[in-house]
Amino acid sequence: MRKSCEDSCDMKCSDPVYRDVRGLQITQGGDPMKNMNARKVTGILTAAALTAGMLSVSAYAEAAAPVSTEKSTVTVNAEATVTSVPDIAEIRVSINTTEESAADAQKTNGEKTDAVVRALKELKIEEKDIQTSNYSMYPQYDYSTETAKLVGYEATTTLTVSNLPIDETGDILAAAVDAGANQVEDISYSCSDYDECYQQALCDAVANARVKAAVLANAAGMTIDQAASITEGWQNTTYRGNNSGALMESSMAKAVDYDTAAGAVSVNPGEADITANVTVVYNLK
Repeated sequence: MRKSCEDSCDMKCSDPVYRDVRGLQITQGGDPMKNMNARKVTGILTAAALTAGMLSVSAYAEAAAPVSTEKSTVTVNAEATVTSVPDIAEIRVSINTTEESAADAQKTNGEKTDAVVRALKELKIEEKDIQTSNYSMYPQYDYSTETAKLVGYEATTTLTVSNLPIDETGDILAAAVDAGANQVEDISYSCSDYDECYQQALCDAVANARVKAAVLANAAGMTIDQAASITEGWQNTTYRGNNSGALMESSMAKAVDYDTAAGAVSVNPGEADITANVTVVYNLK
């Protein structure tokens, strides 16, 4: 009784001969050695066919793989600085008063603050450039004994005065003190040409970035092409100021003569470094 051909690996048969996938015949009878050799040949041919098929699939996969179109790039960071001389000042002055009662402290402080504001306006400083930036009142205690004793109240008003010409800031400070301000909190500077200087610094920074990129590309045996992207870095706007209004008209001499005031304050703004930072990506070729 013979086996069903369905039990073999996709091989068709007919009695009394089995056929392999290559069509070789292996008879059931006859010389056993010949039958064995035939089986060996069949195995070799089958293995060869499988190997050829795998190579074909591999070659097809390689041919079908997408070709990368990504360009080589170089990324550089660069900065540049443009120097300017500040021509605008902003000052903060305070009026500090102490009285026995809170009401009296507030009243006295208000009167002295009004006097300072009037003096500033007489110098042609616009009201929009005079800001009450802080106001406080605190009780004052005497701690010289075991029990703290309330001795009065201290009131403080702080005024911020902006858009002042540098060459007149010293006289303005002196006038404010003469009118009743007894604390000078701060003075800061800005440049009216800040935007123009910063834009120039940006252009210089991009130029510096191109030089750096060219050096790196040359070291790699390549050259730079067009910029793929440019990113602006952090911007320090310290010297930009608020630029919310025009610079105060330089007409103080026409308004009031403060030669007898507390004395002009020497104001030296020095120089301002306006820096721009960029990150640039260049294509290489």
